[in-house]
Amino acid sequence: MNKNLKYLPLLLFATLALGVLIGGMLNLGRSDFSGKTAAQKNKLDRLLDFIDH
Repeated sequence: MNKNLKYLPLLLFATLALGVLIGGMLNLGRSDFSGKTAAQKNKLDRLLDFIDH
């Protein structure tokens, strides 16, 4: 098996696990973003701050 393809499943799993971890920490919920309440705006701001830093 090619050396690069050998680690592909591990890389995909690690990326998925990281996405689930970040999503769980933010806990944005299932509501749509058209009617933003103060709590939703704060959560979105935290996400943007996390991405910036």
